[in-house]
Amino acid sequence: MSSARFTFALAAALAEVFADVPHTVAEPLASPTTLVDAHLLAREDALGKQHDAALHLVRQHAWVAYRLGRRRALGFFADSKLRPEEARAEAMAVVVLGRSLHEARKLQDELKRVQQERTGLAAREAQDKAAVLTPVAEATVSKPLVLWPTKGPTISSPGLRPDPVTGVVYRDPGLQILARLDAPVVSPAAGVVRKVAALPNGGYAVVLAHDDELVSILSGLHTVDVAEGEPVQAGVALGRVGRTLDGAPVLRLAVWRAGVPVDARGLRAPR
Repeated sequence: MSSARFTFALAAALAEVFADVPHTVAEPLASPTTLVDAHLLAREDALGKQHDAALHLVRQHAWVAYRLGRRRALGFFADSKLRPEEARAEAMAVVVLGRSLHEARKLQDELKRVQQERTGLAAREAQDKAAVLTPVAEATVSKPLVLWPTKGPTISSPGLRPDPVTGVVYRDPGLQILARLDAPVVSPAAGVVRKVAALPNGGYAVVLAHDDELVSILSGLHTVDVAEGEPVQAGVALGRVGRTLDGAPVLRLAVWRAGVPVDARGLRAPR
C-alpha cells in the first residue's frame, strides 16, 4: 500500500469511529425510580469509561501505524536485513489498529443501545402512569369484564422482571398464575379467537378479542380446544395448563385495551 493510500485509509477509519461519538457519558435521566433504570445507568457509566479508554487506545495505535507507514514510505528501512522485520512490524501495527477500531465500534454500539433503553424505559414509565391506571379504574366502575382463566394464586404481577434465560430485565405487561398441571383454562370474557400460536419453547398461546377494544393473551397451554375465528363465551374452555421450561405449571395472562396494557386484576369479576 502506498503512503498516500495508507494515510487516506487510516484517516477514513478514524473519522468513522470518532464521528458523532460522545466521549463522556450523558447526564442520567432525572430521578431514576426503578431498579432497571439504576442497572442501566451503571451499565451506561461503565460502558462510557470503557469507550473512552478504547478511543484513547485507538489514537495510540493509529499513531504507531502512521509512524511506521511513513518511515517505510520515506525509505528509512534501508537495511535489507531489517527490512522484513520492519515490514512485519508495520503490518502488525495495522492489524492491531483494526482490532482496536472494531472494539471501539462495539462499545459505541452497546453504549448507544443502553442509552436508548433508558430513554425508552422513561417514556414507557410515563405512559404507564398516564394511560395504564386510567383504563383499569374506568373498567372497574362498570360491570366486570374478566373472569379468572384458571384456579391458582398469582405469583407475579405486571412490571419489571428478569428473563430466565438471558437475565435481561424487561417490562412484562402480563401476570402469572400458578395452577395445577392439566388444569382447565377458560375464556376470561366473551369474544373471538384471533390467534392460536405455537410458542418457541413449547406450548401454545391463545389471543382473544373482546368488546370495548379489549384483548387478552393466555400463554402456557399444552393443549388448545378452540380454533382461530371461533366465537367463545366467558368461561368456555380454551385448553389445559402446561409446564414452563423450569417445570412449573404456570399460566400467563396479559390484557390490553386499545393497544395499552392493563392490569387484569383490576378487571377481575368478584367471586
